[in-house]
Amino acid sequence: FLKLEGLPSKPFKIEDRSTWSETDEILIYEKHMTNGTYVITGLKKDVEELIIPESIDGVDVSEINKFAFQYNSKLKKVILPDTLRYIHSYAFDCCYNLEDINFPSSLIEIGERAFAQTNLKEVVFNSGVVLKTRVFQKCENLRIVDAGYDIIYINDEVFKECRNLWSIKINNKTTTNHIKGYNIFQGCSSLIEVTIPNRVRIINDFVFSDCSS
Repeated sequence: FLKLEGLPSKPFKIEDRSTWSETDEILIYEKHMTNGTYVITGLKKDVEELIIPESIDGVDVSEINKFAFQYNSKLKKVILPDTLRYIHSYAFDCCYNLEDINFPSSLIEIGERAFAQTNLKEVVFNSGVVLKTRVFQKCENLRIVDAGYDIIYINDEVFKECRNLWSIKINNKTTTNHIKGYNIFQGCSSLIEVTIPNRVRIINDFVFSDCSS
């Protein structure tokens, strides 16, 4: 089990290796060009369990970059920090053994196919978040989706072909009145329970197509 904390400001050019921490040995990261926060871009070596720190040398970790962990078949559990705002496209795509991850309340957006074809079994959101196209596509062991507060925007095919997904709950506190994406739950053939808030007035075409249960 790896806990990552206590970090220097320059991960790539450090002369005194006695100051290195576990994060320097494992994570690859860089400064955001606009806001100066840190963006996680990858791993130096594969691990099964990973804690991404809230800050590095006092600077917040705010994003996980595109393709950061794509095709990492060893990764099973990830703990994300409360400072994280964006998980970009394909970040955990095809991490076939990833089965446990939290979604902090700071999260604003999850990019295209960020968690497609992973081994996640349950997804719980505790704040408003934008889900881009096919975020959880073909997560064949995903069973429960709980939007504890709000999903601001669900894009096309977000849960497409999650064949063992049986329960979806969108909390009544949601601010949206329109489920806007197309084919969102297409092919979720085990889906038997859906809770949609009273304020939702419009559900787009083919949202529940091929949901045979």
